[in-house]
Amino acid sequence: MKIVRLPELQARFQDADLEPVGSTPLAFAAFVCNELARYAREVKETGMEAS
Repeated sequence: MKIVRLPELQARFQDADLEPVGSTPLAFAAFVCNELARYAREVKETGMEAS
């Protein structure tokens, strides 16, 4: 992924406190599922609601 190495993109990532990580589609899907489960627990535990 040469594009993420471009200085312009590196600066934008840094400004947004992002760190690009290369992985497989399957690994990314697992990450997303884990994050969704994590945030679902947080919402349920805190009683947050959409307004």
